[in-house]
Amino acid sequence: MGATMYYLLMWSLLVALASGAGLLPAEMPNEPLLKEGLEFADAGQIELALISYDRYKQEHPQDPRPYLYSGLVLISSGQTKDAGMELDLAAGLKPSDPELVYDLAKALDRIGSSRTAFQLLDETEDTDRLSVDALLLLARLHLRLRQFDMALAILDMHEKLADPKLEEVGLLRGEILTEAGQLERAMEAFEAVTSSNPGSAPAFYGLMRVCALGNNPEAARDMGSKAVNLDPTEPKHLQLLGAVEKDLGLYEESILHLKESLVHGGDPLDIYFHLGDALRKKGAKSEAQEAMAKYQDLLEERRKEQEITQLVKEAQQLLDTGLVGEARASLMKVLEIEPEHWLSHNLLSKIYLSSGRPRLAHEQLQIMERLAPRSSEGYLLLAYYWYDRKNYIEARKSAEKSKALRPGNSDLRNLLGNVYYSLQEKQLALAEYKAAMRLAPDRTEFQINYDSLAKKLGRE
Repeated sequence: MGATMYYLLMWSLLVALASGAGLLPAEMPNEPLLKEGLEFADAGQIELALISYDRYKQEHPQDPRPYLYSGLVLISSGQTKDAGMELDLAAGLKPSDPELVYDLAKALDRIGSSRTAFQLLDETEDTDRLSVDALLLLARLHLRLRQFDMALAILDMHEKLADPKLEEVGLLRGEILTEAGQLERAMEAFEAVTSSNPGSAPAFYGLMRVCALGNNPEAARDMGSKAVNLDPTEPKHLQLLGAVEKDLGLYEESILHLKESLVHGGDPLDIYFHLGDALRKKGAKSEAQEAMAKYQDLLEERRKEQEITQLVKEAQQLLDTGLVGEARASLMKVLEIEPEHWLSHNLLSKIYLSSGRPRLAHEQLQIMERLAPRSSEGYLLLAYYWYDRKNYIEARKSAEKSKALRPGNSDLRNLLGNVYYSLQEKQLALAEYKAAMRLAPDRTEFQINYDSLAKKLGRE
C-alpha cells in the first residue's frame, strides 16, 4: 500500500472512531491536529508531523493514537529505535478500540517487538470485537511462541465470524499443524485450500513441506513443482524444491532451483548448505567447496548473532538486578564480537553516565552518533552528558537535535527546560517545562519545575 493511501485510510479510521463514539471530528477538541499530522507525514514532512502529534499529546496525554502515529512516521523515516519507544508508550496507555489495538500490534510486530504485540492482542478484554486481521495476527504470534493449541483455538473463533477469510485461515491452520507435527491434519487443511482454489501456490508449498517431512520426496517434488509453476519467483518455494530434488538425486534441477532462490532472496544459509551438497554429489568439486565455504561463513555469522542476542539479554537482566559490573562485562564481550553494536554502546553510555565516568561515557556517545546519526535517544544522552559537564551551549545543541527527531519525549522536554534555564532563556525554559508537564501529568517533578519558574517569572 502506498504512503498516500495508507495515511488516508488512517484518517478515515479516525473519523470512524469518532462517529462510533457519537462524536464528529468537528466536535472533538483539537482533533484537526491529528489530521494535520497525517497530512504532513503524507507529504514527507516528518518533523512537522511529529510536532503536530506532540501538540495533540500535550492536550490529550492519555490518547494512544498520536503515539501510534508518531511511531509509524518514525518507522518510515528509518528511526526504528525511537519508533519503538513511541509504540511502547501507546501500548502502555491500553487502547480499548479493537482496530487501534490491531494497528498498534501490527506496527510493534513490524519492528520486531512481537512479544509486546502478542500481549496487547492477548490481553484485549473484548476479543469478540477484534477484526479478522487482528485474530489472524494473534494466531500467528501464538504460532511463533509455539502455542499451537491456542493458535488453533483463535482460528476456530475466526471461522465463526460472518465474513471469514477462509483461504488465509486454511493456510495458517495447515502451517500450525505442520509445525505441531500433525501432518495428516495439515495435509487436509492444505488440500481443502487447493480444492477451493487450485491456483494457490502457498497451499501447494504447504503440501510440499508436509510430504517432505513425511518422507515422501516424490510427492513433495510434485507439489513443489506446482507451487513454483504458480509463483516462479517465491524464494522459499524454490529453496525447498531444490532441497527435495537434491534428495531425489536430481542434481541439475536442484542446483538450478537453489540458485534461483538465492537470486530472489532466499535464506542463504540453508541454500548454500544444500547447494554445496548438490554440487559435491554432482562431482563439481571446486564449486562445491566454494558454496560450502560460504555456508561456513554464514553459519559463523549466525552463531555470532545468537551469542550477541544472548549476551545483551544477559546484560539487561543483570542491570535490572543492579549487577552493573557484571552487565558491563557482558556488553564488552558483545563489542569484542561486533564493535559497532549500537545497543551495547547505548547501555554502556548509560552505565558510565550514571556511575560518574564522563570520559568513558563520551566515547560511547560519539560512537553512537556515528552509527545512528538520526537517533533521538543518542542525542538525548549526549545532552545529559554536556548538561552534567555544565557545557550548556553543547547541551542545547544536542537536546534540540533530539527534539527535532522526537519532540514528544517528556524527559527530553524537561531537560531542555533545564538547559534553557541555565542559559537564562527563562521563557523558553517555561515553555519546555510546560510541555513536559502536559506530556507526563503524573510526573510531579515536571509540575514542580513549571510551577517554580512560573511563580518566579510572575514576580519579575
